[in-house]
Amino acid sequence: MSARTQPQPCFVGIDLGASACKTMAVDETGVVVGRTGRLEGGAYGAALVAGVGVDAWPKFSDAVGLSREARRVASDPARCEFYRQAHVLFPPLYPAFGPTFETLAVSREVPSGQS
Repeated sequence: MSARTQPQPCFVGIDLGASACKTMAVDETGVVVGRTGRLEGGAYGAALVAGVGVDAWPKFSDAVGLSREARRVASDPARCEFYRQAHVLFPPLYPAFGPTFETLAVSREVPSGQS
């Protein structure tokens, strides 16, 4: 990417809370994120998806066009590199934790007839 070319943001409906988690997600992926500034960004995004589903808008790009960018969040190159290097530590853990994840999944199942 040349110095004159700005990356196109990936617009997401993320709320204004838990900024550290959102910064971490941006740094892990290296994606430029345009924040809408809506307090209930997830609900807003779900409404846009539903609107496309019922033909209120013909395409997702039309629905997303309703959002206005309040703030752009770009990744930090040093943190991106940190997460890239740290990622290699996790795949070997999945087989070791597999049985624990299965136990947790089963323990969360609601017994039949109860809510």
